Amino acid sequence: MNEPAWIPTPPGPRETSAAAGAALMVGLGTAAVTFWLVRTFLAREPVDLRPKRLPLGQEEQGRLP
Repeated sequence: MNEPAWIPTPPGPRETSAAAGAALMVGLGTAAVTFWLVRTFLAREPVDLRPKRLPLGQEEQGRLP
């Protein structure tokens, strides 16, 4: 039961190109998600959730601006 499940060999061109392709795909996916997330955060505008309060004595009596 102590036998290895595989025998390690030096990687050839096929293994190297497969590893490079996998690394590039993971890198491109990570870059795309990072780009989208940063662009989303940078393209925000603040939104007032409550109406602005007027100074005392300047309340509007049902008039629309």
